[in-house]
Amino acid sequence: MPHRSLVAVAGAAIAAAVAFLAHGGLAQACTPPPNYQRSSVAERVQAADLVFIGTVTATSEPGVRLPTYTATIRVSRWLKGDASGGMHVEVDRYGPGGLCYSEVRIGRDYLFFVDRDTEGRLQAHYTQQMDAVESVAEDTAVRVLMILGQAHEALLPFAWQR
Repeated sequence: MPHRSLVAVAGAAIAAAVAFLAHGGLAQACTPPPNYQRSSVAERVQAADLVFIGTVTATSEPGVRLPTYTATIRVSRWLKGDASGGMHVEVDRYGPGGLCYSEVRIGRDYLFFVDRDTEGRLQAHYTQQMDAVESVAEDTAVRVLMILGQAHEALLPFAWQR
């Protein structure tokens, strides 16, 4: 009889652990490793296929298996790469910071680091955890253009779309 109760307890413990992880328990923890240093903006600008400034206008519902989502972005300025996507683009692979993705919020402006996959879809570019976007400051465009060696373009008229 004691053997049967031990099996029942072990089964219940396994079921509880599975439920805990399935609902975001420990799987939600994205802890930087010791001595973690976030990639610089310059490193991310060089590594990404596309870099632009824009405002998130919508996000899709997170997936079931992988809780990533797509952001619809109104581009205010292309800084690197082919601007053939126009002034409105959709970019995949944003998600919860607890799973090491970059989170984006509707109505917020960001500097976006993006890659194009083999089928032409746009995906968030990660060099490390949670680094596919950067907050935007007044001089963000100028700093990125200087990184790219295009400081002369920084002098062109530029109006923020808000």
